[in-house]
Parts: sequence; C-alpha cells; structure tokens
Amino acid sequence: MSQELVDRLLRLISSAEQTIAESVALIAAASRLSAKTDSYPPLVAVEPPGFPGEYDFSLVRTVHGHTVRVAVGGEVDMATSPHVAAALREAVTYPETATVVVNLRSVSFLDATGVRALLAARSFAIEHGVRLYLTDPSEAAVRVLRVAGVHGFLTDQ
Repeated sequence: MSQELVDRLLRLISSAEQTIAESVALIAAASRLSAKTDSYPPLVAVEPPGFPGEYDFSLVRTVHGHTVRVAVGGEVDMATSPHVAAALREAVTYPETATVVVNLRSVSFLDATGVRALLAARSFAIEHGVRLYLTDPSEAAVRVLRVAGVHGFLTDQ
C-alpha cells in the first residue's frame, strides 16, 4: 500500500473523528505517562462521559534492547484509541528505538479510530526511521484490518 493511499485513508478516518472532543484530552493525559518506565499499568474502566459501563482495555509496554513491544488488549475504540496512539508515539520516540512491535493478540474489538491510531503510528514511525509492525492480531482485529485494506501493510505480510 502506498503512502498516498495511507494518507487518504487517514484523512477519511480523521474526518469521521471530528466530533470526538474528548480525544485531545485523552491523548494529553496518556502522553504524560513516564517514558522512563518499562511498563504501563493496565488502563481499565476508561469511561468517557456519555458511555456508561466499563471498558475492557489494557496497554503494556516492554523494552528489549532497541525493540519496544506494546501489548494492547480489550476494546480499541474512540475512548481507548487515544491511549494507543499516545503509547505508540512514545514507543517510537523512546531512546534508541529501532523497532516497535505492537501485539494485538488480546484485542476483542477494533473500530475505525483504532485503525487510524495504528496507521498514524506507522506513518510517525516511518518519519522517525523506526520500523513499526503488528504481530499476532486477534481474529477481531484481523477482520477489521482486512476490511480496511491495511492488514498486510501493518503486519508486513
């Protein structure tokens, strides 16, 4: 998939997200997580106003040499994708990072905002000379990534 197609897809998804005012606040809050720690505590029960009930979501980062691994679990949607976006941007800029591996094994739900976060992270990584790819995506994630036409692009398959 060419960068031009990725950019067009990002613009399409971005226009759908214009009504999500809380995203900016969530990204700012998530980006304040310390870059010095080797793992984030799981983020559970992310509950923006107007969305009753608990969100099943976790985000864990580990560092192995020049590789940062980010494990995402649960629901990746408009409430949680800003956390994913911020964590992936931070992983890309972590000192001496050459590769970011995003494990989606435990993702139970992925929507367009989650796809956008992954595509934006991939573009950000390319801009910074870092390789970013997905590994072991769940069936739920694979289904959405294939429908969006980005499965092979993001997984290098």
